[in-house]
Amino acid sequence: MSKNPVSKSKPVKRNEPMRNALKFFVAGCVAEIYLLVIRRFYVNGTVEQLLACGAALPYLMGVGAAVGVGVGWALGW
Repeated sequence: MSKNPVSKSKPVKRNEPMRNALKFFVAGCVAEIYLLVIRRFYVNGTVEQLLACGAALPYLMGVGAAVGVGVGWALGW
């Protein structure tokens, strides 16, 4: 007869803390990129660059809204 007839399986470790830390890190990276773009074009940019950013802003708002709807749909599903 074996010494350990019924061996218990190890509990499954949850990856939730690591996943939350990774989300926080990615959000920080995105915020840093946003701040670098703001500094490059609005603070240190020329008038032409500022006008080009102003012209692109409605398109970027549309892309941001589409991404927001997609994320909301994915979280709701």
